[in-house]
Amino acid sequence: MSPLGLFKRKSKTAAVRHTIKVMPRETLRTIAEREYGDQNKWEIIFEKNKWRFDGADPNTIYPGMDLDIPEINP
Repeated sequence: MSPLGLFKRKSKTAAVRHTIKVMPRETLRTIAEREYGDQNKWEIIFEKNKWRFDGADPNTIYPGMDLDIPEINP
């Protein structure tokens, strides 16, 4: 193994499939249901976008907010 191989990191962040704009009355659960077919996957979206949330509270979603929707493995 080359010395540079010791410094390679595997990316733990999922690739972004696309970015959406939150619409009125949407929640992370409704977005997860639409994007993944499972509302229980809302945490995947939250974790990818945690820096966008006020105080890291998933309830601070608001209309007009941009959210990255990450790729997930089925």
